[in-house]
Amino acid sequence: MDENDNSDGIVNRYWVELVELKVMIYYHIHLRRWDNFWDILTKIIPAIAASAGIAAWIVDNNYGYYWAIIIVLAHLVSAIQHLFPFEIRRNKTFELAFELSKIYLMLEKDWERIMVGILTREDISKILFDAKKKIIAIEHKLLPAIIIPQYKFLTRAAIKDAEKYFPARYSDTQ
Repeated sequence: MDENDNSDGIVNRYWVELVELKVMIYYHIHLRRWDNFWDILTKIIPAIAASAGIAAWIVDNNYGYYWAIIIVLAHLVSAIQHLFPFEIRRNKTFELAFELSKIYLMLEKDWERIMVGILTREDISKILFDAKKKIIAIEHKLLPAIIIPQYKFLTRAAIKDAEKYFPARYSDTQ
């Protein structure tokens, strides 16, 4: 087999890695949006509950004990919000998506070189290996002790986004 013959499985593997990385990027973008939703919710609900509790206490003092509990719970949620998992990972997932996008752009640039046959199988293998090392290093740096949940509805949304992305840009490949 010719050294420049890229018709074997390495090209398919490269394409799969390219698609999977794009899905991963979209997943982290969707996760950030989901985390932002919960962040806003945990700020709005305690504020409304505390305000409503104070107003209700003024209107009807007979249930003061219950209104006080509502107000305390609202303040408790506000006080511990920074400990919620979505709050901890919110900015990190945004940063991770940005860093992964930079790796993706490098891989996308090399995809063009693969398709015209400039890169050898060895070159392609090295590019994939280096990209995986960078991804692992970035994940370790940004998410050292953070567990990223795998929500099926976010995964489906990320796959759907990737399915829209690739045909528009690569209708002549894969």
